[in-house]
Amino acid sequence: MGISIDTVTHGISRAGAESFKQKVHQEAIMDTKKQLDNIDGITSALEAGWQGTAEVNFVTNLQNMIRKTKDALDQLDAALSNEFDNILNAVITADEEMVKVEE
Repeated sequence: MGISIDTVTHGISRAGAESFKQKVHQEAIMDTKKQLDNIDGITSALEAGWQGTAEVNFVTNLQNMIRKTKDALDQLDAALSNEFDNILNAVITADEEMVKVEE
C-alpha cells in the first residue's frame, strides 16, 4: 500500500497491481482466444469454394492449430501471472525495506 506525505505518494498498491494483471489477462489472453474461435467466415468461404476432403482437412487442421495456439496462450498466461507475482512481491519487499534502518 502506498503512503502519502504532503504531495508525494510512495509505494505500490497491491489492489492496483492485481487489477492491472487481470486487465492484461482479459485483453491479451482471453480476448485473443475468443478471436481465435471466430472462424465462421473462414469456414463459410471454404464451404462455398471447396468440396471434399480438402475443405474438411483444412478446417480440421485450422481447428487443431487454434487449439494448440490457445494452449500456448494458457501456458504464457500462467508464466506471465507467476512472473508478475514474483516481481510484485519483490517490489513490495523492497518498499517495506526502505523504512527500516540499516546498521
